[in-house]
Amino acid sequence: MITSNEQLDVVATFPGGSATFSAMSSQNQLLPLDDLLDEYGTDIKDKLGDLVNATTIIC
Repeated sequence: MITSNEQLDVVATFPGGSATFSAMSSQNQLLPLDDLLDEYGTDIKDKLGDLVNATTIIC
């Protein structure tokens, strides 16, 4: 789906190969969800707490 430019709601990243988080992020295949979580996902943030930051990239 990614190679055909279809939009995805959720995608799994894996520890090896081309589907790693860092590889997909560097190819702009992943988008930040910060603004969407702030607007629509406050209940998600409340339930997950600090786990929401588990896949945050700090530059």
